Formats: sequence, C-alpha cells, structure tokens
Amino acid sequence: MVIVRAADLSLRPGTVMGYLSPTAKRGVYDARIYTGRTDDGTKLYSPRTFTLTLSDNDSRMAINRYGTTFSFNWWRLLPYMYSRLISRREKKAGDINGCIRVYPMPAIPVEPRYL
Repeated sequence: MVIVRAADLSLRPGTVMGYLSPTAKRGVYDARIYTGRTDDGTKLYSPRTFTLTLSDNDSRMAINRYGTTFSFNWWRLLPYMYSRLISRREKKAGDINGCIRVYPMPAIPVEPRYL
C-alpha cells in the first residue's frame, strides 16, 4: 500500500504505508498497516494487523483490526495473587484461511486494480 495523495501534507506521496495479501475469501485481504509516524513525518512505524473487506462493487472498504491485546486484572492486586497481573489475548482474524485456485485461471481477476 503506497500513499498517492494524503489529507495531511506531511505524508509524502510514494511512502509505503502497509502491505496487503489476498486471503481465501473473495474481496477480503490481510493487511499490515503502519499506524504511527515520526515527528517530522518522514518515517512510519508500529505496524498493526487488519482485514480489509471490499464491497461487491468495490466502492467501499471495511477495515477490522485483529492481533494481540493486553488486559489488566484488578483482582490480582489482592495479597498473594500477584501472578499474571497482565494477561495477553489473541484475537483471530476470522475465517480468512483457505486455498486459492491457481490453475486454470479464473475468469474474474483475483487481484484488484486499485483500492
């Protein structure tokens, strides 16, 4: 994913803002998008994982985040219960795993021309 034009003028056109890969579901893509940037706006960092879903006519795009989240358990602050104060939860991407037919080529293209 490359920035072509941004509302924020400090982001330069041609900057790589993330990576997309197709999933087994039609119109759904697995994405790693950078969510932070340096103060001068020249570098992007902190990639997060998302699923991008295109509508049937490719006019709309839905973005859903998945990945690792952390939660804090207040009950563990009581005496003798200090173990596992912070727990880690994995949020799965959903039903995007599977196979894509390679040969013979499908009549409808697998890759979008633009997003």
